[in-house]
Amino acid sequence: MTGKTVEKLEQQIEDFLEGMEDLSGCTHLLSQPQRQRLAEEIAKFCQRLGSLQVAGEEVPASKVALNATCLGIEAERRRYQELFELAPDGYLVTDGEAGILEANCAAANLLKQNREHLLGKSLVDFIARSHRAKFRTQLSQSGSSENTREWEMPLAPVKGKSLRVNFTANPVRSSEGTVVGWRILLKHIADKHKSTQKQLKQQAKTIERLEQEIAQYKKEQQQSARLLNNPVTVSHIRTAQLERALNFEAMLKRITDKVRDSFDESQILHTAVQELVRVLGLRGCNAALYNIERATATISYEYTPDMPGTQGKVVPMTEFAEWYQQLLERQYFQFCIRIPGLGGEISILACPIVDNQRTLGDLWLFKQHEDTFNEVEIRLVQQVASQCAIAIRQARLYHAVEAQVTELEQLNRLKDEFLSTISHELRTPVANMKMAIQMLGINLNRELPFFDELAKPQAQQSKLARYFQILQNECDREINLINDVLDLQRLEGGKQPVALAAVQLSDWLPQLVAPFQERAEKRQQNLQLNISPTIPPFLCDQASLERIITELLNNACKYTPPNEQITVNASAKPGLIQLSFNNSGVEIPNSELSRIFDKFYRIPSTDPWKQGGTGLGLALVKKLVDHLGGIIEVKSQDNQTCFTVTLPDKLSPGIA
Repeated sequence: MTGKTVEKLEQQIEDFLEGMEDLSGCTHLLSQPQRQRLAEEIAKFCQRLGSLQVAGEEVPASKVALNATCLGIEAERRRYQELFELAPDGYLVTDGEAGILEANCAAANLLKQNREHLLGKSLVDFIARSHRAKFRTQLSQSGSSENTREWEMPLAPVKGKSLRVNFTANPVRSSEGTVVGWRILLKHIADKHKSTQKQLKQQAKTIERLEQEIAQYKKEQQQSARLLNNPVTVSHIRTAQLERALNFEAMLKRITDKVRDSFDESQILHTAVQELVRVLGLRGCNAALYNIERATATISYEYTPDMPGTQGKVVPMTEFAEWYQQLLERQYFQFCIRIPGLGGEISILACPIVDNQRTLGDLWLFKQHEDTFNEVEIRLVQQVASQCAIAIRQARLYHAVEAQVTELEQLNRLKDEFLSTISHELRTPVANMKMAIQMLGINLNRELPFFDELAKPQAQQSKLARYFQILQNECDREINLINDVLDLQRLEGGKQPVALAAVQLSDWLPQLVAPFQERAEKRQQNLQLNISPTIPPFLCDQASLERIITELLNNACKYTPPNEQITVNASAKPGLIQLSFNNSGVEIPNSELSRIFDKFYRIPSTDPWKQGGTGLGLALVKKLVDHLGGIIEVKSQDNQTCFTVTLPDKLSPGIA
C-alpha cells in the first residue's frame, strides 16, 4: 500500500467523523421515521468506520513489510550489480539492434573504450568489417532459438590490435516474445587458455541461471508486495536461496582461480576438497586418482574433520566393481550407509573426475543421512570435478613437457661437452699443421721465389702455389672453426672474462674497417662508414667489440652481390652506443629470421661468392653482444638487410 493510499484512507475517516458531528446537531429537526432511518444509516457508517479503523491499524504493519521487501529487492539488485561489475569476462546489455546499454569494466577493456563512451554505440562497429554480416546472422539465429548461442569472431577495437573473442548471446524478450535486447558475454581467447572453454560455457550458464532466478525473484516480490501476503517470509526464503547460489558460484570461481595456473595435483585436489566441505557443510570429502593399468584408486587427499582418515589408501577397483564401473562410465551415484562409530547412517555422493579422454579419478562426499544431496549440489560437485580434471590434465601435460625439456637440455649439454672436448683435442694437431705449412713455405722460398709466386693472381699461379694456398686456407678455416666453438663454449659457460678499456670509435673504427674496404673494392661493392661526431668515448671489452664488428662486416661482404651498397653507421643515444650494418641486394626470408642466430645454421642459397661457412658467426655475435650487456636486432625487407647492435654507454667520468 503506497503513501498516497494511506493519506486517502485517513482523509476518509476525518470526513466521516465531521459528517457524524453535523448529523448529531440536526436530529431534533427530524420526524420519528426520519430519526429511525438516520439511526440505521449511522449504524452502517459505524460498521464502515470499524472496517476503516481495522484497515488503518493494518497500514503501518503493511508499510513495514513492504519496506522490508523493497530493501531485500534493492540488496539483491546491488549484489547482482556488483557481480556484473567485477565479472572477469566482458558483459554487455544491448537493445534489439545491438546498441550498447550497459557494459562492465572487462568489456570496456576488451573494446579499448571508456564505459561512458561505449553507451549508445553499436557493438557491430567493433566487429571486423569482414565479419559484420556474419555477426548479424549469428544474433538473428540466437533470437530465433530458445537456447544460448555461442561463436568465435575477431573483434576490432578502434584502438589496438584485432583479437579473437568468444561471444555468448542470450536474447531478452518482451511479454509477446519479441526480442527487445541482448545479454552478451565476451571472452578473449588466448592460446594458453583455450583448454578452459568448457569452464566458460559452464560459467555462462550459471550466470544465465542466476539472472533468471533474480528476475523471477523480483517478479514474485512485486506480486507479494501487491497482495501483502506475508512478504517478509517470502523475501527471506528467496534471499537465502540466492545467497546459496551466489556462494556456490563464488566457491567455483575460487577453485577455478586457484587451480587454473597450478601444476601441482596435490594442491588442486586440496583446494577442491576443502572448499566443498566448507561451502556444503559436509562431514568429510576425499579425492582419489586412478591407475587404470593396475585397476586401483589411490586416495590422494582428504578433509574429514570428524571421520577416520584414509589418505594414502590404495583401493582395488575389483573389490567394489559395481561402484567403479559406474564411475569409469562417467556416472555419479549417491546412497546411504551405516558406518560404525559415526553415529548412524550417512549420505554419500561419488562423482567421477573426467576429461575428454578418460576418467582420471573421483570425489567422495559425506554428509548426515537426513541431508541428502539435491540437484543443485550435485551439479555444483560435477562442475568442481570438471575444473579438477582440466587442471590435472594441464598439470600432467606441463610435467611431461618439463621432463622433455630437461632431457633435451641434458642432450644439449652432452653435445656441447662433446664439441668442446673434440675442439680441444683438434686444436694441437691443427696448430702443428699450421706450423708445418709455414715451414714448408719458408723452405720452398729458399729454393724458388715461392712467396712471389703466391702474390700473383690465382690464374697466373703455378699448381704448387695453388695447392699450397688451398692447404693454408683450409688450415686457417679449421683453426677459426675450433676457436669459434671454444669461444662459444666459454661464453655459454660464463667463463669469458671482460677486459674493459676506453674506446674512441672515431679513431679506432676506421682502422678496423680499412681491410674490408679493400675487400669490397675487389668484389665491386661500395663500403661506406658514417661515424657521428657526437659519439663520446666509452668503456667496453675492445676484443669482444672488434670480434662483433669483423663478423658482421665479414657477413656483409660475403653475402652482398656486386655493385651493391654496404653501410656502417655509428651513433650515440642517451646512455647507449649504436652500430648498424646495412647491406643492399640481399633479403633474408621472414621464415629464416628467427633461426639465423642458432649455432651451425646457415641460410640456404644466399652466398653469391660460394665461400661456404660454419654457421657459427652470428651465433658467436649474439653471445658476445649478450656478454657486453647489449642487444642485437635484424630487419630484412625491400631487398635490404640491417643488423643493429645497441650497447650500454659505460662512460667513466675520468675519460675525456
